[in-house]
Amino acid sequence: MSQLDPFELLSAAASRAGVSIVEDTEQPPAAVGGGWFLPSDTHPHEQSWLAWPMDGEVLGRTEGMADEGRAAWASVANAVSEFEPVSVVCRPGDEAKARRLLAGDISLYVSAHTVPWLRETGPSFVLNGDDLLGAVDWAGQYDSAGDTQIASRIGEWARATRVSSPLQASPSCFAANGSSTVLALRSRRLEGSSTGQKRRHLEEQLREVTGTEHTVWLPQPLTSGPRVSRGEQAARVDDLAVFASSNVVLAHDQRDAQHPDFLVSKQLRQTLSTARNSGGEPFELVWLPAPETLRDTNRFVSYSYVNHYVTNDAVVLGTYRDPNDDVAASILADRYGLEVVRVDARPLFARGGGVRSLVVPQPRSQQQ
Repeated sequence: MSQLDPFELLSAAASRAGVSIVEDTEQPPAAVGGGWFLPSDTHPHEQSWLAWPMDGEVLGRTEGMADEGRAAWASVANAVSEFEPVSVVCRPGDEAKARRLLAGDISLYVSAHTVPWLRETGPSFVLNGDDLLGAVDWAGQYDSAGDTQIASRIGEWARATRVSSPLQASPSCFAANGSSTVLALRSRRLEGSSTGQKRRHLEEQLREVTGTEHTVWLPQPLTSGPRVSRGEQAARVDDLAVFASSNVVLAHDQRDAQHPDFLVSKQLRQTLSTARNSGGEPFELVWLPAPETLRDTNRFVSYSYVNHYVTNDAVVLGTYRDPNDDVAASILADRYGLEVVRVDARPLFARGGGVRSLVVPQPRSQQQ
């Protein structure tokens, strides 16, 4: 009797769980400078991608905490799937757990990742002048080979051209307006201060793979946001500011002077009020008030309504059972002209992120 190789064994197990698996193949990186540009959050999507959380530190120490975490991930995936196709990447052996909680029309793929925040490890999908799809494979350094490889795997599954970049970046580092301007957060990881990399050189490398002509550098993250190695806070713009349209910026506004983020919001206001787009025009700034909730039982919390996700026909908003939930939902409905669907973001925040942090959009292109 012949022996199945590891991929065949995994495929057989996945088949019993009702999951299809795509085998990885080597794909050479595309040459940079291919006329790529990074679409805005509101560009029409072909689908959205998420990563399923593995058992362990992120989900929690007890089974009850793990169940809460998995339900939180599923709530975001299911909300997005009401308005566009969704694909979820899960670890080998987690297929049945994911399938029990996810909507039936969500596709599952299998990969040995450990980080469940796909905007930290996944690809940035880009388009070129021929409306063809590319997937930027950033030079991220992760403890797990599965996390290092997940961007290229998703690019292959999406049938995108692999676009290689030497930058230590991720989709969470940027928010694009689709017209050659991006917001980016200053950080050691992105700016490469440990190697003396100059910001102009960084911007040139960024332009090669995203078409960015102008970068607005945001000064610092929220004080209670997620952290990466050596105590540095994660370089996510997700909680600070995003584009609602080509020249409208939605920004976090902590108005309570008791909260440490009050000073962060003050700096953010100073930066954005003097910033300009690639055409030299000022932005229209819309300030999303922070939730009134300042602390949980242990510490200050940096809850933010900026960390939402725009689908083809709705906005998925993380809420906090807070009086300002309704205020934020009204602002987003007005600015996007879309239905606002709410999910409880508190279990996500407790585990290190928010709604936008989970999801990577795949823009619609001619090749789909």
